[in-house]
Amino acid sequence: NVDNWFKVTCINPANGCQSKDAIQASTKPYPAIALYDSTNALLASKDITICKDATLKVTAGVTNANGASVTYDWGKENDLSFTQASATLQTTVSDAYNYIVTAVMNGCESKDTIHTGYYPTPVVTVDGDKNTCPNGDANLSVSITGGSGNASDYTTRWTSDKAVTIVNGATTNTVTAKNLTSGTYTFYAFATDNVHSCDAKSEPFTVEVWNNPTIIVTPDNSEVCKGESTN
Repeated sequence: NVDNWFKVTCINPANGCQSKDAIQASTKPYPAIALYDSTNALLASKDITICKDATLKVTAGVTNANGASVTYDWGKENDLSFTQASATLQTTVSDAYNYIVTAVMNGCESKDTIHTGYYPTPVVTVDGDKNTCPNGDANLSVSITGGSGNASDYTTRWTSDKAVTIVNGATTNTVTAKNLTSGTYTFYAFATDNVHSCDAKSEPFTVEVWNNPTIIVTPDNSEVCKGESTN
């Protein structure tokens, strides 16, 4: 706080008598806001870009609090329904937004703003064999379009809803699922951005295992004479 003295002198114009008094006023500083990332490091930039649907965590602090009580509140620009009464903002980033933090210390208020966005998400599409015979194989492939780079900028991995042996490399764009026994198998492909480590997931791709045909032999005659034939 900065202390200032203000003096006042009152003079009676009729007789020249005067009185004096003084008042002391203190000036309180505005809170100096600093912003920190999820590792408690000072934010390098207030323009933050992360993976789509990832969790953003930013914590506000006041560098000149010196033990004073500080209250914080986070809001979203043009969205009055969003509020987090905490020093830490934690939210899922699904679009570009401005988030505003308000810090109040000793009745004085300061604000700061961050802008969020996300890296472009590619479209991951699986194609291949939709049917196979019992204990057969299914050849699958994935295409990656859009996103923040070429398809070669992504690493592919495959998963299934059942235990399946995937050969030809489970991290390549073309694979073979081996020995599918019966029923249906659902496969997913994930594309991971090699630069930002953002994941994109395909829609489910289903492979159905056909049933083997049942063979029923019905002769025209169940009994024949020796040496004769039957159909």
